[in-house]
Amino acid sequence: TPCPHRNRPQTNSSRMILHIDMDAFYASVEERDNPSLVGKPVIVGGSPESRGVVAAANYEARKFGVHSAMAAARARRLCPHAIVIKPRIDYYATVSRQIRDIFEQFTPLVEPLSLDEAFLDVTGSEPLFGPSADIGRQIKQRIRDELKLTASVGLILACVANRLIHGKFWVGSGCHLVLGLILALPFLDAPSLLMRSIAHPNPNIHEFLWVRTAFLCVGICLILRYAWLSFSSRRAGTGTPSPTP
Repeated sequence: TPCPHRNRPQTNSSRMILHIDMDAFYASVEERDNPSLVGKPVIVGGSPESRGVVAAANYEARKFGVHSAMAAARARRLCPHAIVIKPRIDYYATVSRQIRDIFEQFTPLVEPLSLDEAFLDVTGSEPLFGPSADIGRQIKQRIRDELKLTASVGLILACVANRLIHGKFWVGSGCHLVLGLILALPFLDAPSLLMRSIAHPNPNIHEFLWVRTAFLCVGICLILRYAWLSFSSRRAGTGTPSPTP
């Protein structure tokens, strides 16, 4: 039965969130249903002849550089002996529903990101199932035992999960400033060195200096972004940088 802890406050930033991601989901489902594929490079995706793309690749195919969203034609060149399987999205959705049923045995607070990935708020489930890390291990084992699939489980705080879900992780809270300083400070001398290199070409260091300058520019952009967020938030009366939509 689903976890009964439904009436829980949602404002506590210290709430514990599990991030669960199925490993090579589409390809793993195909291997499970057809054991003869195990140990062979498997690509789930469109045909190389019809400009298809890779929806998923198992770890044997990834060893050759194949990854999801890659053009199927390029994947075929990288791994010509791979077994290409047409996606069965409706079937994967059914398996995804079975996985979610397992999630809901531990908590009703499930935030799906895709068919093979979700966030679970397990804070209120701890009195029933133990610490959050143990809940993650239990869910992983249930998926393995009942569905013969493998999941990766991570534990994060709710405040971080919220930023990840809404695409705001690098916005506000000083992240721009800190990352900008990390990138910019080591390369403050890059422009002057680059100008000298242009005046007196040295092919051994010229390309390296361009890379240093690029890092410096990215760092400066991040610092300026933080400054703009600070200025905008103060004009709005909040006093601190705030995430943007």
